[in-house]
Amino acid sequence: DFSWQARLEGKPDGTIECTLAGTAGAPFLYNRIGLCLLHPIQGFAGQPFYAVTPDGPVSGRLPVQIGPQRIVNGFETPLFPSFTSLSITLADGTRLAADFEGDLFEMEDQRNWSDGSFKTYSTPISQGYPRQAHAGQTFFQKVTVRVESPAPSVRPAPFEAGGPVHLTLGDETGCRLPRLGFGIPGGDEAPAERECALIARLRPDHLKAELFLEDSAWPKRLEQVAQVSAWGGSPLELALFVGGSPHLALERLAGRLAGIPLARIIVFHEAEAGWGVTSPRWLELARRALAGACPGVPFLGGTNANFAQLNCRPFETALMDGVSYSLNPQVHAFDERSLVEGIEAQRDTVVSAREIAGGLPVTVSSVTLKPPVGPGASAAESQASADQLPGSVDPRQMSLFAAAWTAGSLRSLSAGGADSVTYYQMC
Repeated sequence: DFSWQARLEGKPDGTIECTLAGTAGAPFLYNRIGLCLLHPIQGFAGQPFYAVTPDGPVSGRLPVQIGPQRIVNGFETPLFPSFTSLSITLADGTRLAADFEGDLFEMEDQRNWSDGSFKTYSTPISQGYPRQAHAGQTFFQKVTVRVESPAPSVRPAPFEAGGPVHLTLGDETGCRLPRLGFGIPGGDEAPAERECALIARLRPDHLKAELFLEDSAWPKRLEQVAQVSAWGGSPLELALFVGGSPHLALERLAGRLAGIPLARIIVFHEAEAGWGVTSPRWLELARRALAGACPGVPFLGGTNANFAQLNCRPFETALMDGVSYSLNPQVHAFDERSLVEGIEAQRDTVVSAREIAGGLPVTVSSVTLKPPVGPGASAAESQASADQLPGSVDPRQMSLFAAAWTAGSLRSLSAGGADSVTYYQMC
């Protein structure tokens, strides 16, 4: 229950002011209320910044590779201390400056979640969340943006619609397509033989299946996905989720893997998968139990959530043959323009993942339009009614927009040098 008004005003000198004023009509919990200022990656990454904080000025350069969002006292930290003004100098000497009123603001690198921007937001995370709003509480913020250029700007020629469109192939990029696969959907019923035959015509490099070893039904699930693998003619990318007592389950699994072709095994712990990176002890247990049953198969660690979980704290890679994370474009925004803008950042996640993992191969598994998990949620999402799609389903996946987005995603991940990518689910 929050009513608000915003005013966006452009002035003759080029200054832009955005003001927000709102009032809580009833008590409620919230994480953030207010304005965000987004800076694009291109032209801003690596450029010098200057900010005024309550403790004095700070300066530096915005990161070229994805800046980590470290966890301190249980909460994420910004790229640099919270501020009341920020200026960034571009390569041509132009300076983009912003002043903030009503709250302290801070910046994060949104490429951690495959967004194509640096985000400046209000209410420092270090103050904790969720926060409590009280009935009658007022919120006020003002952001003033101005451009200071050493030379007069030149306006680009206007785009004329209706003319012919030309598509020209450029020089070879030297990039290699990653190994491509699709997910096998969960549930009690496996895809039918006809569906598998249709997928087989695409000749995927692998089919991904998730196996939760704390679930007593995992042997039946393994039989199902092994059959799908045989029908489709593609090896399995097996994501194993171990629980509190994995020893016996891993031994039982080893006895059932004989004859099942495997592309790779990704090891997770259920309590860690959405919040951090696979601990070495789980990789060691999996290797010890399964290596004899699947010789030569690489064992990967990582996170079942976003690249951000790889980048929030250092992790051990000695027992990993590769590193894995998932990717989706709708952590922060849901409109089609934002989804397209985020494609640029997908390349950076691969480059940064390889760097922080010491050069290990990078597997992006899986790419979905909507988040498969919500590690930032503090309450369960309500169930969809019978006439609604489940919350994890985006109807745009059946559209030409999603086809174009997927092509752009593949281009970006290829440019980053991804070793393998799993897209969506096969039905």
